[in-house]
Amino acid sequence: MQPYEATAIQWLHDEVRVYLRARREGKQPPAPGDWVGLCWDVGHSLSMMAGHGISLKPVLIAVSGKLRMEFVGVKGLMPADFQMMRLFYLNYFERMELMPKLRQVPWDRHELILQRCKDPVQQEFYLDLCLKENLNREGLEDAFRKQRYEMSSMSAYP
Repeated sequence: MQPYEATAIQWLHDEVRVYLRARREGKQPPAPGDWVGLCWDVGHSLSMMAGHGISLKPVLIAVSGKLRMEFVGVKGLMPADFQMMRLFYLNYFERMELMPKLRQVPWDRHELILQRCKDPVQQEFYLDLCLKENLNREGLEDAFRKQRYEMSSMSAYP
């Protein structure tokens, strides 16, 4: 085990566990964007760990396993889900002005946008589209199929 790896595992586990326990016990009422906020925080933590030379793979496997044992049936706790949280953070941390929008868009839409869009302008277009048209996941998938960004890229969108 790398130096600090055990500490990283415990810290990340506790960060997510506190949130999930509070939800399960009814101590934290659902609020729009709270899961997105947690994903941001986890993504930041993972980015800092990687920046300090901590190998993420064993951390994610350990944390995912511990959380899935305690919170059976809760989705979003696989190692790939944590990698998506890191990707979310890395894609938006230099665009903090988007934070209010980011918190309004449900996490499953963020996953889809991150999987399909590498260009920041395209990401922002689909974030705005989700908010403007109140798109569910299927609606967003349809927008991608219809290439709404590509069809509008000649318009006034920056």
